[in-house]
Amino acid sequence: MNTQAHYFAAIVRQAGLRVPADVSIVGFDDIEVAQHLNPPLTTVRVDKEAIATLALHVELIRRDSVAAPPRRSPSQTVRPNPDRQGT
Repeated sequence: MNTQAHYFAAIVRQAGLRVPADVSIVGFDDIEVAQHLNPPLTTVRVDKEAIATLALHVELIRRDSVAAPPRRSPSQTVRPNPDRQGT
């Protein structure tokens, strides 16, 4: 999904707009290249294991289990390091 965000950023620039001054773009999946774009891309990192754990917990609750709830969030927003902008 971050590759689509990168492509969208190019289209926005071709339209004469500035990223992020005029348009904010957020990617998904936190791929490595996101931090190397100019400007770096804010992205969402999804913890697939946490999602699976949460889904299992929901299913066990549905079955009237007494399983303890998971303790971590399945996603996290990853913001670019401001020291890397423009590099």
